Amino acid sequence: MSPLTSTTSTMDTPHPLDRPVRPGVALLLVMVCQLMITVTIIAENISLPAIRTELDLSVTGLSWASNAYLLAFGGLLLLGARAGDILGRRRMFVVGVLVFTVASVAGALAPSPAWLITALAGQGVGAALAEPASLALIAANFPVGPRRNRALGVFSTTTGLGLTLGLVFGGTLSTVSWRWAILAAVPFGVLILALVPLGVRETPRVSGRFDLAGALTCTAGTTTLVYGLVRASAAGWGDPWTIGTLAGSVLLLVATVLIESRAAQPILPLRLLTDRHRGGAYATLLLVGTLGGTLLFCLFQFMQDVLGFSPVRTGVAFLPFAMALLVTALLSPRLPRRPVLVGGILLVIAGALWLTRLTPTSGYVEGLLGPLLLLGGGYGFAIAALNLAILSRVPKNAGGAVAGLQQAMVRLGASLGLAGTVTVFTATAGAGETVALAVHGYASAFGLTVVVYLVALVVVLVALRPSGAEERADEFALSGD
Repeated sequence: MSPLTSTTSTMDTPHPLDRPVRPGVALLLVMVCQLMITVTIIAENISLPAIRTELDLSVTGLSWASNAYLLAFGGLLLLGARAGDILGRRRMFVVGVLVFTVASVAGALAPSPAWLITALAGQGVGAALAEPASLALIAANFPVGPRRNRALGVFSTTTGLGLTLGLVFGGTLSTVSWRWAILAAVPFGVLILALVPLGVRETPRVSGRFDLAGALTCTAGTTTLVYGLVRASAAGWGDPWTIGTLAGSVLLLVATVLIESRAAQPILPLRLLTDRHRGGAYATLLLVGTLGGTLLFCLFQFMQDVLGFSPVRTGVAFLPFAMALLVTALLSPRLPRRPVLVGGILLVIAGALWLTRLTPTSGYVEGLLGPLLLLGGGYGFAIAALNLAILSRVPKNAGGAVAGLQQAMVRLGASLGLAGTVTVFTATAGAGETVALAVHGYASAFGLTVVVYLVALVVVLVALRPSGAEERADEFALSGD
C-alpha cells in the first residue's frame, strides 16, 4: 500500500467540536479570501502606469512595486503553511486576512514609493499566511469523499472569477484613482473577519516546533528563485544577476533538501515529493500553472494594443474564459479524474494552437473567443482535477505543507510562464516595434504553451498512471470516485 493511502491526518477526521458551524459559510469565506487576493493583485497591476506617474517612480522602482508582493508571497508561503499546522489554521487564516487588509489600506495611503513597496510586500506576507490556511481549512472541514470534492471544485472556480473581476473592477477603479484599486481588498477583508466566527472553528493543532534551519534555507531559496524568474522576464536569461540568482536558489534548495531529509519535523516533508502520484501531481501543477503568465502577458496586450480595447472592455472580453473555467471546475468532481485531467490538458493545447495563428487582422470573435473557451475549459478541468489529487488524501501532520506546496507550484508556474513568454517574445519579436512583430511574438509564446502542456501530458501519463487494483481504487490515483 502506498504510504499516502494509509496515512490520514486530523484534517481528514476532524474532531466533532472542530467542525464548522456552517460548512457553506466556511467555503464561502475561503473563496472570498481567494477573490480578495486575486482581484487586488490584478487591479494593482492594471494601475501601475498611474502609480508610476503620481509617485514619480523610476523603472527600477516600478519593477519593485510590481514584484514586491510576489517576492514576499513566494518566499514565505511554505513557512506560512507550517505556521498554520502548529499555531492553528483558522488563526493563521484570520491573521493573514488581517495583515493583507491593513497592508492594502497602508498602500492606498502611500505618500512615497518606499511606503507603497513596503505595503505591497505586506500584502504578500498576508497572502502567504492566508492562502495555505484557506486550502487546509477545506480539507479539515470537509470529509474525504463527494463533499470535499464538491468543495474543491467550487474553490477551483475562483481563479477565473478573480481574474475577470480584477480586470473589470481594477480597470474601472484605476480610471478614478489607483488608490481605490488597492482599497478593493478592504470590503473583502472586513467581510471575512466578520463572518469567520460564524463559519469556522479552529482545527486541531500539530504538536511540534518550527524547523528553523529548513525554514531559513527554504524561504531564501524560494525567494531567490522567484526573484530570478522575475528578473529573467525583464532582463533576459543571460543577465548576470539572473544567472547568479537562479544558481543561488538551486544551491539553497539543495541545502533545504539535505536539511529536511534529516529534520524530525521538516517544514517541507520530502515524502510529499518522493511519492510518484503526489510528486507527479505537483510537477503537473507547476507546468499547468505556466498558462497564467502567458495568458495575461499576451492577450491583455493584444486586446488593448491591437484591438484597441479599454481595460474595462478587456476584462469583459475575458468573461468566456472565466465562465468556461467555472463550468468545468464545477463539473470536474462528478467525472473520472484521470480522463478529466488528460482532457483538460488537451483542450488547453487546442486553444494554444489556435492562438499560434493570431495575425494583426484577427478580430475578437473569430480569433479569440474560441481559444478563450478552450483555454478556460481546459484549465478549469486540469486545476480542479489536480486540486482533488493533491488534497483528497492528506498525509498525517502535513496538511499545511500540502496546501502551501500546492499554492507554491501554481505561483512558480505563473512566474516561469511569464519568464518563458517574455524570452520567446523577445527572441521572435524584438521590442515589438510594429504591430505585426508584436502579434508574431504573442503567437510564438503560445507555441511555447503547447510544448509545456505536451510535457505536462507526458508527466500525467507516466507518473499518474494507475499501477494496480489498490491504486485504481484510491482517490489519489485519479481514476474516479
